[in-house]
Amino acid sequence: MDDLAGQDSGINHGKIPEKNYCENLPNDIGQTEEKQNPAVQHWPVIEHKFIKKEKFLIYKPNNKIEVNVYMADITTLTGVQVITCSDDRSGNGHGAIASTLWKTGKSKYESIKKKAFQKDAIHFGDIIITEGGDSNFQQVVHAVLPSFKETISSQKHKEMVHKCYDRILDEINKLQKTSLALPLLGAGCGELGYEGSVKLFLDSLEVFCNRTTTLNLKVIHIVDTDEHITQRTANEFIKHVERVRNHLLSTQGRELKPSLDPSSHTSSVRPQKEISQVRPKNAMPGEKSKEGCSICLAEMKSAKTLSCGHTVCIKCVEKQFRTKQGCPKCGAVHGIIYGDQPEGGKMNIFLQKQSLAGFDKTDTLIIEYQIPAGTQGPNHPKPGKRHSGIFRTAYLPDTREGRKVCDLLRVAFDRRLIFKFGRSSWGEDSLVWNDIFHKTEPFGKYGYPDPGYLKRVQEQLAAKGVTETDLVQGTPV
Repeated sequence: MDDLAGQDSGINHGKIPEKNYCENLPNDIGQTEEKQNPAVQHWPVIEHKFIKKEKFLIYKPNNKIEVNVYMADITTLTGVQVITCSDDRSGNGHGAIASTLWKTGKSKYESIKKKAFQKDAIHFGDIIITEGGDSNFQQVVHAVLPSFKETISSQKHKEMVHKCYDRILDEINKLQKTSLALPLLGAGCGELGYEGSVKLFLDSLEVFCNRTTTLNLKVIHIVDTDEHITQRTANEFIKHVERVRNHLLSTQGRELKPSLDPSSHTSSVRPQKEISQVRPKNAMPGEKSKEGCSICLAEMKSAKTLSCGHTVCIKCVEKQFRTKQGCPKCGAVHGIIYGDQPEGGKMNIFLQKQSLAGFDKTDTLIIEYQIPAGTQGPNHPKPGKRHSGIFRTAYLPDTREGRKVCDLLRVAFDRRLIFKFGRSSWGEDSLVWNDIFHKTEPFGKYGYPDPGYLKRVQEQLAAKGVTETDLVQGTPV
């Protein structure tokens, strides 16, 4: 682990008062006409309202938080605690929102912002949180993103916007704020566009809702002064709900069964000499085995045994091993399993001088996975179709067992087993986790403490054929 380097959290706070503010939203903002019963409600939900003759869309991913989409000047909103604006790394952003806040926040906000941006290393994808000065807002979140003048790849730009959305939701919730005004980040720069920015936001919101145990954030306002942009934004929310509902309807009533298949699609395998031809003990040459095959249940004419000791028909096992390298009886893995994770990805590991909950006085291993956008290959669900990239972060304790798990994850990544194609908020055939659970937060529901996690993840890795033996013997990847 000598080559591990420290990593900045990417989140900087200006001076934040300890006082707990009370929210006072206008009566016609964020309120539904009738309360829904969570017990019978099917989430997510889209509602349409008309306020002051303007269209107003409400999106509810669950019964605890809602997103309001409507046309307005974001800088003039009242009763909203936090506003977000895009900014550059020096804090001299000249966008409409940043410029207006600079004027309305006056000298108090100016001095706070200048001080907050004095940090030496501020990177794209970071967020800087300050007080709002004399503006309408208690806090201002500055999302540090490249301007249209800066040359940057569309994939990198997308990752930065995605990271900003993730951090904004997490940090505002930690500050116990209940309302947030948010423009569509990165929509006016590069190839992302408004629809792309909405998809990134929805993906971040889905992850945020799933992993956050206490949702302090209740209302998110996504507003724009342009009617056409507002309508496009609302349409993207409606499409998202339709995708989710169609998926739920298509899977309704299906029985979920455990599978040894390392992904939802065909995997490639490199067979090892794990199979040997056998006959029942005391059988005469040419005698058939009277034992039934574990796969077809018929009497075996040409029997083979796996290294785990179970016997199957030679034709059955050869057919099964083309897609699933596991014994049909005990599930033991035979050979090396390869998944359909796209090639060309990166797995970077960093060492952070902070402890995870439950691992006091222990440093933290931070794993960053990055898969670039590309085209699906012949072993993917839709060959030739373009797919988006993905950026994910995971945390492990820097202990002996934590380092072992990290090494096992490296083997799994090299065998293309960490991600697979599945359904996400981006739609079908997106890159998703491949049933190897990762701690994507240092604490909380999807983080620590979790005393049994390191053992469980090793069991999940073993189900895909990745074990400590691979580290000791240097099994090829």
